[in-house]
Amino acid sequence: MRNPKKGGRPPPKGGKAKAAKPKAEPVTMETDTPAGQATVWRPGIDPVAEDEELDYDPTAYDCLHRLQLDWPCLSFDIVRDELGAPRATFPHTMYMVAGTQASSAKQNYVAFVKLDALGQGRHGKKAKKGDEDDEDEDDDDMSSSDDESVADDNGGEPPPKMHYRMVNHGCGVNRVRSCPQRPSLVAVWGDNGQVKMLDGD
Repeated sequence: MRNPKKGGRPPPKGGKAKAAKPKAEPVTMETDTPAGQATVWRPGIDPVAEDEELDYDPTAYDCLHRLQLDWPCLSFDIVRDELGAPRATFPHTMYMVAGTQASSAKQNYVAFVKLDALGQGRHGKKAKKGDEDDEDEDDDDMSSSDDESVADDNGGEPPPKMHYRMVNHGCGVNRVRSCPQRPSLVAVWGDNGQVKMLDGD
């Protein structure tokens, strides 16, 4: 708030006061992208139409597979193995343990999981090569068996396999951790506040 006694600044000696410059309005840049070209979706900025589906960029992942158990799991842990590290050659094999959150307490279990034949598929550096190969293929060669179509989805590799063994647990599992010194020994913290030790051997 101005002090009424002081008033404004006196005009310069030239006689006229300079007019205030108008404030510049923020400029929004509109980028015209051709129809069908992939763009990055920005949440809260870019709208999504009802018939529009979001897809991921396969070059962002070296290995990506979708595997699931019967019930959702709030916690899982990677089980240490003796297959060597670091592993760079596909396919991979890994072990993990997970605890479920079922609809009823009696249906919960701790799963000791083995994931086998985890190939790179059409991800990472192979994604760009796979896209070029798809353009060269003829549409007449579409008839194939289900196994071949699954292998094609994985970049010509066999599909991954998941083997698991269930150990019944009387309540939901909030957290599960594997012991690094003895990987088969697992600590399970249930939603009843109790911690149990399980031996996977």
